[in-house]
Amino acid sequence: MGNRHDSGNLSGVMLAYLSLGSNIEPRVDYLDRAVTALESAGQVTALSPIYETEPLGPGQQSWHVNQAMALETKLEPIELLHTCKQIEAALGRKPREHLGPREIDIDILLYNGRVVHTPELTIPHPELPNRRFMLIPLNDIAPDLAELFLKKCTDTLQVKCYG
Repeated sequence: MGNRHDSGNLSGVMLAYLSLGSNIEPRVDYLDRAVTALESAGQVTALSPIYETEPLGPGQQSWHVNQAMALETKLEPIELLHTCKQIEAALGRKPREHLGPREIDIDILLYNGRVVHTPELTIPHPELPNRRFMLIPLNDIAPDLAELFLKKCTDTLQVKCYG
């Protein structure tokens, strides 16, 4: 799988970077099933290794597994968000407290260099600079993106991050 950071092309295909996470067993199976389901939204062009990370949320929670992916898609950002939410529901994600346990969580980190700020969606993901569990996997598949989109290098940001 290649690692491209194009700002688009004539075919209307855009490059999105997503973060996947789970801390309810079978954690890795949820990631694998999410990747397979996301193939309906486009072509997966890169996948990071899977990382095990400490939970950020309240109470005693199991550790998370996290992964980043690059997806070439023709979906607009809001359509991609809705697709991600549909996949989460199809994989059994239940409504829980903020930062609580989750079967699967799919977040749009970056979308073709675009900035989106609506009540429903913010791109770049507002917590990207603060969360190692997003940055480190993203760095594996697109090491220049932190500098391109956040104006700082990933190594500098990781020192300040949690999770």
